[in-house]
Amino acid sequence: MTDPEEIYYLRALVLLKLGSEELAVEEQKKNHLLIEASLTTNLALYPNGKFADLSLNLLGLFYYQNKEY
Repeated sequence: MTDPEEIYYLRALVLLKLGSEELAVEEQKKNHLLIEASLTTNLALYPNGKFADLSLNLLGLFYYQNKEY
């Protein structure tokens, strides 16, 4: 796995799948910032890349789960 686009996407996916209910509030905030930063960076750097659609979909799911409409 040497594709930075894939790394950005997978980092966000893993953090999102881990959940945050069991984490302290500060850790939840940190994970939320990392998820959002990974996905938005991926979309900014690789808007037409092979993980662009997946990143956009995951970002939408992230916002929806956090009721950030």
